[in-house]
Amino acid sequence: MLYFFTVFIIFISFLIFQHDQRTSVKYLLGTVLIYALAILFMILYLSRDVRYYNIIENYFLLPKTVWQTFMFFPITRDTIIRFMNLFSLLTILLGCFFSVSYMNITNKEIMKKVQKAVVIYILAEYLLYDPLVQKLGYLFLYPHIMNSGQFSLFLQILHILTMSINNLLVILSILNLFRSNRQIYAFPHFKYFAYGETISYTLIMVSYLALFGQLPAHMIRFSIVSGYTSYASLTLYDQTIIYTIFPYYLFLSSILMCICSIALARMNQKMNQKDFTISGQIDAVNTSSKAFCHYMKNELLAIEAEAQLLEVPGENQEDLNHIIERCRNLYNRLDKLHRSTKLAQLTMEQTGLEQLIHEMLGRMSPELKDYQVSVKAVGQIPQALVDPNHFEQALHNIVTNALDAMRDMPPERKTLHFTLRSIDNWIALSVTDTGPGIPEENLPHIFEPFFSSQPIAAHWGIGMTMTYQIIKAHNGKITAESKEGKGTTFRILLPNLKKMLP
Repeated sequence: MLYFFTVFIIFISFLIFQHDQRTSVKYLLGTVLIYALAILFMILYLSRDVRYYNIIENYFLLPKTVWQTFMFFPITRDTIIRFMNLFSLLTILLGCFFSVSYMNITNKEIMKKVQKAVVIYILAEYLLYDPLVQKLGYLFLYPHIMNSGQFSLFLQILHILTMSINNLLVILSILNLFRSNRQIYAFPHFKYFAYGETISYTLIMVSYLALFGQLPAHMIRFSIVSGYTSYASLTLYDQTIIYTIFPYYLFLSSILMCICSIALARMNQKMNQKDFTISGQIDAVNTSSKAFCHYMKNELLAIEAEAQLLEVPGENQEDLNHIIERCRNLYNRLDKLHRSTKLAQLTMEQTGLEQLIHEMLGRMSPELKDYQVSVKAVGQIPQALVDPNHFEQALHNIVTNALDAMRDMPPERKTLHFTLRSIDNWIALSVTDTGPGIPEENLPHIFEPFFSSQPIAAHWGIGMTMTYQIIKAHNGKITAESKEGKGTTFRILLPNLKKMLP
């Protein structure tokens, strides 16, 4: 147990030194601090109970000198009970707040009302289990309203009810953490540490349920006749194995929590630095496309070589040169396709998407001179974690397809709209054109390799596939919506960098 407190003190010191401002860290820190204090007052209460004198040293691995100090510490049992109840209930409260801090809730008012209700419930429960309140309640109800047996039954029912609610709150806080982590953390770099923090919190709260699952409880028995107050013993497990394992279990859980929390704190610090980057990779579209390109390139080289050896009449020389030129053009296109399907390295950095879009459109201005283009940002748009070059290539592919689709449309129908907004845990970018739209039967296949509704001489059907791979490599999502005769909208979702760490 001394090891647990030592680790915890080191953990607190580190977080204070790091100035970690995450709300989740503050609540986690508070949860473990209050839990440690609850254990401390539980030890103080047990030290006054001779029933546990022979096993308490093994249960908490405390030196005899420390144990003797607790035994003779000048504090009343009623005061110990009050603090033990207070800290055990505050552990539940802060644990719930820690769990909620991982959630992205759009209606803040509802969440505040829920948190307020939990606070009121915890406060009411604390008062109900106060030794003085229990005595006053007994004096008020006995014997005119309830006899001694009925009062005891009332206390038992009350205890079962509050104990069930408390344990349910702890279990729900654990389940909510796993659910929230699955929804929030898009980047594996963050997800692993977040799940580690969640698992360590779970392990600690399991030990809390083992120690405090039946607390607070009515620990006093008051007799009006004799005016004597007796104190109940805390219920501990009788198995020796639990006494031996518990201190090590709590120690290892604390170590795991420290490692994960420190890793997340350092990640949070890096995220606040302008030069923060994450490396990633874009996988090849598929093995068959690479094999196809390689095979066709070899065949074209062979055809070109044989064509150059042909002896043709002078009037046919131009046709031969045209065939050779076509072979070279096809080879260059296939070579470009082949290189694009190889593994590409990403270097993702914090980037303003609105600025990136404007810069891309500036470079494409000659192609856009006959089109109406607008860029709109709805609200405050946080920076996204993207590779600027690859992400621009993905957008370029979408824009190129849109321009091709609208080429034969009347001038008023040649419009392209970019819209940026922040939605929950995502940064949403939509690209909408007013072209003829994509036929419904083709829409499910637009991201497939070599699929194109255009003639193969003009389109290889690889651009949208690479766009899909690039967005996927950014841990994002891309979908397409289209109505024939009205246009097409591509929607891209990228993880909101500011909401990765609660």
